[in-house]
Amino acid sequence: MYAVKNHSLFYNGHPFSILLSIAGVDEYFSYTKLSHYNLLGEWFLGAIILLYILYPFLLKLLKYPIIASVGIVVLYIWQIYTDVFEIESKFNLISCIISFWFGILFIKYYIQIEKLVNNRKSLIALFLCFMALLFIPFEVLGENLICHVMGIFLFLILFFGGTRDTGKGILKKIMLLVGKLSYPIFLVHHRIIYQVVSKMRILFEGKEIVMMEVLGLVITFLLTIIIAGLLYLMNDRFKKLIIGIKEKMDKRD
Repeated sequence: MYAVKNHSLFYNGHPFSILLSIAGVDEYFSYTKLSHYNLLGEWFLGAIILLYILYPFLLKLLKYPIIASVGIVVLYIWQIYTDVFEIESKFNLISCIISFWFGILFIKYYIQIEKLVNNRKSLIALFLCFMALLFIPFEVLGENLICHVMGIFLFLILFFGGTRDTGKGILKKIMLLVGKLSYPIFLVHHRIIYQVVSKMRILFEGKEIVMMEVLGLVITFLLTIIIAGLLYLMNDRFKKLIIGIKEKMDKRD
């Protein structure tokens, strides 16, 4: 779309930087001075790719969980209160590592966490803590820190509370459908948000009104599901085509 609009495949003037799009990290590096085409996913996709590159190193650190955890937390707190990085705190890779590290620890100590949290009283306590954080001004602890703690609380609440009710009836069907489309949704939703928001602003002449927000959310949701579904079908058909070609070649051999 952008190539046709600008009458050039390399419309951004830096052919080499399109490799960032191929690698899936262009949106992440859009927060730096590096030139970029910003074509795929969102900043979080680039962060995920970089985190999985770091994963083998983090796995080695897991042999020393207490020392590694203290070191990562100290590094995280340091980056919150420093301006040494081009990428601001909430997008910074160190900030992403703290969430990733929590996930690694969650799996390592799952049985212990399940015994501690997987009961109604603990879930209610977590929910009350989550709600209390909503009323703490960001300047007290910092937006990044508050959002991380809220994210961990919300994850535990949804994980242990949600698994009780989502494995039955219509909820199970919805979860299976969303699960199947989750990756295509992840790839396309941000681009759809950009398009819908820009069109809505023109339609409502830049006015920030509730109707615009709700309508924009509904349209974004429907378009995301439809386009993600089409992307899933295209990918499925393409895989079957490749498998069919391979099978024919194997028969010839």
